[in-house]
Amino acid sequence: MTEATDSASLPTKGADFARAVSNISDLTLHYELLCFDFDGLLVNTEELHFLAYKKMLATYACHLPWDFATYCTYAHANRYALRDAVFAMFSHLSTYDWDMLREEKQRFYEQMIIDGSIQLMPGVQELLTFLLTSSLKYCVVTNSPNNHLEIIKEKIPLLQTIDLWIGRDNYRNPKPHPDPYLSAIQAFAFVPLNKVIAFEDSLKGAQSALKANLQVIFVGPKDHPHIQELPKDRFFHLVSIQELFA
Repeated sequence: MTEATDSASLPTKGADFARAVSNISDLTLHYELLCFDFDGLLVNTEELHFLAYKKMLATYACHLPWDFATYCTYAHANRYALRDAVFAMFSHLSTYDWDMLREEKQRFYEQMIIDGSIQLMPGVQELLTFLLTSSLKYCVVTNSPNNHLEIIKEKIPLLQTIDLWIGRDNYRNPKPHPDPYLSAIQAFAFVPLNKVIAFEDSLKGAQSALKANLQVIFVGPKDHPHIQELPKDRFFHLVSIQELFA
């Protein structure tokens, strides 16, 4: 896929954009398609990914000393930041193939989502319930494997109301490449590009959407370490999706 290039009708001033997404009513007024990331944005699975990495590393006698926030700094930065940090910390692991290690981690994670309790993130139940009776189109755009999505959808029936799911099996290059969002744009080709907005909670996810020429609502703490790396005129910051209903 090639990157979208027509941005002439996108909002160009951060203040104008901020007014456009200050609440759910304004979001409905200005946009027709909402694209949602999944892990950490709709469901509270990010910490399970962290625990799965710790379990995988423990099988190699490696104790990961990070807290969850430190893990997110690396895991959300780009495709290789986590790998590079782990290999720098545990040099003997660098002889292993990272994709193989990650597959081992995924097996731990899959068992966790099968056995554990998955919850919607704050504000998500209200948002999805609202969308059921609105005219807005919406979809999930994620790096998560499709089989993991199906497991979680079975646990949370409200997620099954989302018609289109673009998971890792549905495109070639993962975020931060624009392929995932270009797939969404293609699926909803009848929606003007300036009427599409992405909800993300990571730098690599936001970059993926921005490269596809979308505006972004970045959801995360006020002191999120990656906020300064995003162009101020292309994203709006929410601490929580609940803010849309304040």
